[in-house]
Amino acid sequence: YYVAAGKLPLAFLAVLFVSDVVYLPPFYLIMRRLARLAAERKALLAQAAELTSPASGRAAAWGTPSMAFRARLATGRNAVGKSQSRLPTDE
Repeated sequence: YYVAAGKLPLAFLAVLFVSDVVYLPPFYLIMRRLARLAAERKALLAQAAELTSPASGRAAAWGTPSMAFRARLATGRNAVGKSQSRLPTDE
């Protein structure tokens, strides 16, 4: 608006463009990380559904998922309580 009104020079648009574009790479990395986590969770849910499905034939042999598996599925943490994420945490 200020450029169109003549209060700021036209070169300010270049500064505005660069200042907006500089944030795109971190957001892209965050988006990729979230997509990977969603895919991992989907795979875990599919694995749990396969283990508990009577049609798989494995349900009778393996029974229902253990409490540890359910906790891992719900929290994303392994049996020791450590995060399964590869990112550093405050633990």
